[in-house]
Amino acid sequence: MDKNPVSVLYVDDEEVLLDLAKDFLERLDAFVVKRASSVSEALPLLAATSYDVIVSDYQMPETNGIEFLKLIRTSYPDIPFILFTGKGREEVVIEAINNGAAFYIQKGGDAKAQFTELAHKIRQAVSQARAEETLLKNFIALQQQERVIKEGENFYRAVFENTGTAMMVIEEDTTIRLCNAECERLSGFSRSEIEGKKRWTEFVTGEDRERMLTWHRLRRESDGGAPRNYEFTLVNRGGDRRRIFLTIDLIPGTNRSVASLIDITERIHAEEALKQSEALHRTIFEISPDPITLTDADGILVRVSPSSLRLFGLASDEEAVGKPLFDWIAPEHRDEVRAQVLAFIRGNAPLSVGKMFPLIKKDGIRFFAEINSSVIRESDGRPAGMISVLRNVTDRIVAEKAMRSESEKLGLLATVNRRDILDHLTILLGHVNQAEEEAGSGGVRDRLEKIRTVVKNIEMRVQRFPLIKETKDKEK
Repeated sequence: MDKNPVSVLYVDDEEVLLDLAKDFLERLDAFVVKRASSVSEALPLLAATSYDVIVSDYQMPETNGIEFLKLIRTSYPDIPFILFTGKGREEVVIEAINNGAAFYIQKGGDAKAQFTELAHKIRQAVSQARAEETLLKNFIALQQQERVIKEGENFYRAVFENTGTAMMVIEEDTTIRLCNAECERLSGFSRSEIEGKKRWTEFVTGEDRERMLTWHRLRRESDGGAPRNYEFTLVNRGGDRRRIFLTIDLIPGTNRSVASLIDITERIHAEEALKQSEALHRTIFEISPDPITLTDADGILVRVSPSSLRLFGLASDEEAVGKPLFDWIAPEHRDEVRAQVLAFIRGNAPLSVGKMFPLIKKDGIRFFAEINSSVIRESDGRPAGMISVLRNVTDRIVAEKAMRSESEKLGLLATVNRRDILDHLTILLGHVNQAEEEAGSGGVRDRLEKIRTVVKNIEMRVQRFPLIKETKDKEK
């Protein structure tokens, strides 16, 4: 029998019986008995101290034992209650049991035998209550454990299903035990077609299969014998080859492994395209006859083409990269150009076409360049810098200046029109006619005839081809 101390609240209106019961019970067993002569005296004791069992008389002045039992069951439903009374009516027994009494003991007879039985019932009631309490605690603990396990299962299932990558649980024999929806999408097979039916080796290309099988075996034979991360090529249901980044490890305490598969095919294609693009841009920078520069958002040079170095008389990139683009502008225009360029980079205009800038070489020689620029932007639209193509137009400006000089000279000729020339030819022919009449015959007359012929030819040409000024007058 459990001999742990038992606290007893004994309620009876017979003071002598209270003393006798306390004496007998505390000598018979490890009981600690607290006495109360009425229900009104017992209730404050219950409120102040917890008791393992209540023993109560039935017939008491203020409140009988059944009414006391009902009060107890309302406020203290778990405390065992034993009705100990001289009343032996059957209806009292039935009512006591129906209201939750643990036992009913009738007073009378040999005191030792009577209190021995009461002690036995007290111990039995308390043992049963403690067992029920332990069982309830265990049950609650079990429920909590089950809830934790369930929550854990739900959590890991949610992670398994919603991690964003294809995931699978693999048996030691390479069978795929579990897979998620992303795995279905990647492989092209439904979950019912995969789980317990397919092996992971069926999705791996021949060139990758042998090494992966070796790692599969080593992973189960020794720690650190196989990598946790590597790439391989997966073949899906349609025969498409996808490049996969795999993370895999054993589930602790098992020979199963859990694997996460990330499709990096598009990333690889993008990286290859980026490499090709970078190679193309690098080639353009290297072979472009027109100088090309790349600056950051503050106009600091970050890349220049070899043709740029040649144009400015620089020996290497170190003389340009990291320095302001504005150092190449003629000093008297530098502040003005800096403001224009930074406003262009930080504004919304995508292109700057054919702007003329006065530039200066390393040796101080000045020249003019026509510059076409475009703003480079980040993915969020913020300006990242500017790329520019320069063209030295100094020779063109000199040629244009020479052409303007020649045009001015031709303009002098343009002030004479056809009518003026014809008028003068007419005058010349008149003098020829007079000279012929005065010369008579002979060699002089022959020479005058030749002059007339030449003048007629000039006249014909003038009439056929109008001069510049007359042509412009007609255009107007």
